[in-house]
Amino acid sequence: MDVKKLMQITLGVPSPWFVKSVELNTSEERIDVYFDFIKGNEFACPICNKSCKIHDTKDRCWRHLPLFHYESYIHARVPRTKCEEHGTKTVVIPWSRSDT
Repeated sequence: MDVKKLMQITLGVPSPWFVKSVELNTSEERIDVYFDFIKGNEFACPICNKSCKIHDTKDRCWRHLPLFHYESYIHARVPRTKCEEHGTKTVVIPWSRSDT
C-alpha cells in the first residue's frame, strides 16, 4: 500500500476529495498531507445546498491531530461556488470546524 492510500484511509477523506501528495520531514517530525478534489466536480452551496460550479479556490492549511507522533497539517485548495441565488460562497470542508 502506498503512503497516499494509507493517508486516504487513515484520515477518512471523503469523495470528491483525494490525497494528492504527502511530505514527511523526519528531522522536524512533521507530516504535510495535500488534498485536492476531482476536476470538474461541483459542490453544494453552503446556504441552499444546490449543486454549483466552482468560481475559484483559496489555499488553506489546518493543523491536524498528531499522526504517528508527528505534527500533522492538511493543505487544500478550498473551492468557492457561484450560486445563482446566494452569490459566491466558500464550500463546507468536511475536516474543518465551522469556527476556524
